[in-house]
Amino acid sequence: MVEEERESAISAAEDFEDNGPLTSPYAGLAFFIPVLLDLGLAAALDVVHPQPSLIVYRVLRELLGRLAIFPSEDDAAVWLLAGLRDAPSEQDRADDAAEWDAATCVALARAAGCDGEQLGLADAARAWADAAIAEAVARFAGAAEAIDLANDVVRNFGVLVADDEELTVTLPFPRVYAALLLAAMLSDVGQVPWLEHRALRLVFEGGIS
Repeated sequence: MVEEERESAISAAEDFEDNGPLTSPYAGLAFFIPVLLDLGLAAALDVVHPQPSLIVYRVLRELLGRLAIFPSEDDAAVWLLAGLRDAPSEQDRADDAAEWDAATCVALARAAGCDGEQLGLADAARAWADAAIAEAVARFAGAAEAIDLANDVVRNFGVLVADDEELTVTLPFPRVYAALLLAAMLSDVGQVPWLEHRALRLVFEGGIS
């Protein structure tokens, strides 16, 4: 697949306005975006691999897998929150992986705190997913009740709308809203680098999910 075809899965400024509204049972994945930003994923990518890629998509899918959540390949929450214009195909993923050399994969994995010399792209994605989960667990340590990251955080049905300025995720108030608020996981983000510097907006409506 030539590069211009492969890039069809990667967001471009004019493409976001074509995406909306889409639904996902895993809209709570959006709560992990501030965590990944706080951990420095965007900053690390600026250093080791600033070119557009599918790495955030890989990290988000790895994060879900670590929580025993296995969404469909075209789940809208995963690819929209990763800054893509569509769900990447198997060929898209293969072409993207070919652009990551061994040294870059090691550098990205190490930026997430993973040691080792023989680290590939999957290891780097897994390192960032594990770091995000560990950070979320730490943030919930003082919560009044136990928080199940899969069921209480990620599994929240929502509507996602992307336009040329922001990605808006609308969902019911989560049962653990107060804990998420204290964990600083409900913050709107004015600019998310992998969303082409668009904003991420969280809108809560109706009752408790």
